[in-house]
Amino acid sequence: MQSKRFFAENSKMAFQMVKESLGPDAIIISNRSTDGGVEIIASETLIEENKSPAEESGLPEPEFQLNTLVEPAGERGGIRVGELQDLKKVLTDELNAIKIGSWKERDTDRYALFQKLLKLGFSIKLVSRIVTFLEDEGDYQQMENDAIQEIIWSLNTGPLVRTPVEDMSGIVMLHGATGAGKTTTIAKIASMAVAAHSAEDVVLVCADNRRMGGYQQLLGYGKILEIPVLHVRRSTELPEILSAVKSKKLVLVDNAGVTPTELKDVHLSPAFNCDMPEIKHYLAIAATTQAGVLNQLLSAPWKDQLEGLIITKADEALQLGECISCLIDSHLPALLVSSGRNIHQDLNAVSADELVNDAVRLGELYADLIDEGVNLTAKTLLHNELKFLH
Repeated sequence: MQSKRFFAENSKMAFQMVKESLGPDAIIISNRSTDGGVEIIASETLIEENKSPAEESGLPEPEFQLNTLVEPAGERGGIRVGELQDLKKVLTDELNAIKIGSWKERDTDRYALFQKLLKLGFSIKLVSRIVTFLEDEGDYQQMENDAIQEIIWSLNTGPLVRTPVEDMSGIVMLHGATGAGKTTTIAKIASMAVAAHSAEDVVLVCADNRRMGGYQQLLGYGKILEIPVLHVRRSTELPEILSAVKSKKLVLVDNAGVTPTELKDVHLSPAFNCDMPEIKHYLAIAATTQAGVLNQLLSAPWKDQLEGLIITKADEALQLGECISCLIDSHLPALLVSSGRNIHQDLNAVSADELVNDAVRLGELYADLIDEGVNLTAKTLLHNELKFLH
């Protein structure tokens, strides 16, 4: 591990130097006051990739072949890489624990803020990074305001100024996990599109042959909005049906929900292999979904083909911090948020300010329900609470 030493007049300047030199994910090894100001020792990474002696010296690799009596390094090297990754994680946890433990003893405001953000459901990775780089100047309330603002700035809500539905055109496919609220969201988008354009310009397509009653539900929404609903009975029919309606202003396709075990092959489905460049793909994610599942959805092979995200069931979530943390990690634009069952009004453009402030409000409202669990999580990060296997 190679570390760098930074000197500055105050903590704000020192942390800014670290951030500019090593990036926002730098690991703070130690920080202390000196006669001239503040000293910080930080590292960009814990373990560097192994280099051969030739790489270290800049000399060319030898051209001779290894003796056959020497054990090949392939399998052994693979094991070594795994061991190094495990060691890196242990050391990262150790250094984070030391850092957070020092807050508890020497910076009670910073430690209190760390605990509060965890209570709101934000991930340890996000909270640790943001709280580390907060300025020392000001009181606790100023630190909290700065932390919330940093989370707001980190959330990608896309470049659109108007309501995203107004910019939707062509063929739009909605994907997501089973039970994510895709069909209701499709109906809400259709309602806004009809209001913005006309019923003649919008078509619904049901490509969900798994869920019993899926077509009937979409058909019911179609009758309410007075727009046609087409049914794809076999996956091979999808390209033909889409070709027939591609002249419409907006074609909304409701796809079958996927399970976590199907995500690795999701990009091979017919929905992603129609030879029609005008198709746009969106992912619906329920705010009630656990962070582990959300991360799988957001990192699945379809990631590079997604136009953006639609947050559903925001009104049913006890916490929004987990969802927001996953959105920030994914870097994908969150464009729409659905909260409620009214198809005519419960869909809005995502406002980062409103979403994060809702997370704060929910966290304070249900603080008693999650307080004990968060305290336990924070304790496990402290240096004297960590247990290592030898």
